[in-house]
Amino acid sequence: MGVIRHRICAAIILGVCAIGAVLGTGRVQAAESAAVIQMQMRCAEAIDHVYWTHRAAGGQQSLAQAVPDDLLRQRATDLLRKEAALRSFWKVEIAPEQVQAELERMARQSQAPARLRELFAALGDDPARAAECLARPALVDRLIRSHYAHDSRLHASVRAIAQVEFAAAKSGAMPSTTVAVRSKID
Repeated sequence: MGVIRHRICAAIILGVCAIGAVLGTGRVQAAESAAVIQMQMRCAEAIDHVYWTHRAAGGQQSLAQAVPDDLLRQRATDLLRKEAALRSFWKVEIAPEQVQAELERMARQSQAPARLRELFAALGDDPARAAECLARPALVDRLIRSHYAHDSRLHASVRAIAQVEFAAAKSGAMPSTTVAVRSKID
């Protein structure tokens, strides 16, 4: 009886530890996410200010009115969600080397190098901030669009309908109406 009680106690302790670790990780991740969101918001504000000064030319709205904090927060949150989708749905982890390569690509292929230089200056000429605030969002956006566009799991039904309609059109037996497909990703 003592051995069974010992094993039950050990199992309960391990379970409580596991739950604590998960909850603790969630708290840490939430705190890290909040810090990342705040950093991304401040960076986006600095970046938007550069674009605003070139577009505004005496505009009617202030930058704060045109780009409120709620919009900055939404864009920062969207970045985290896109990264989470890349990790969970397509098992893609973004390595620091990829972010650095994206930053180098941006510098090399920029069609407006003076504007890019202004953006770097707005971010305090900090390479880490430039990588996180300029390169990472661009890389994440490109990767998620690419993975989504080429994921046959998401587009199989639409592809099947298109193939049927293509075959019908090719044979001259195209129906007068086509099947409309609408998909929603939650």
